Amino acid sequence: MDAIIKALKDTKLLDLPGRDSRQILSSNDGASLTVRHVTIPTSGEKREFHFHADSNEYIHVLSGIGAFTTEKGSKPVSAGDTIFVPKGLKHFTANESEKDLVLLCIFETADLVAHG
Repeated sequence: MDAIIKALKDTKLLDLPGRDSRQILSSNDGASLTVRHVTIPTSGEKREFHFHADSNEYIHVLSGIGAFTTEKGSKPVSAGDTIFVPKGLKHFTANESEKDLVLLCIFETADLVAHG
């Protein structure tokens, strides 16, 4: 197998509320995990709690300021922060600033299908 290079503009745009979520890599590319680039605009609607039953999630904040929320409360996040989200943990990430919040999200499955 050869290396894969994708331009962000050529990736699949997912239908997720309040954000521009683009699937960069998945099983369709021969990858053993899922990688997404997520932009949450200042006007983005707040996402409801959700969880991933089939995978841990790793969120790296590329730019912006936001809040990572679980049922136990919220914590501020900003560029350079990385969040480990164990599978099954209810959570959401929201923009808390005047600029876009940009995230790189990695899941330990090549076919992220269900959100709870």
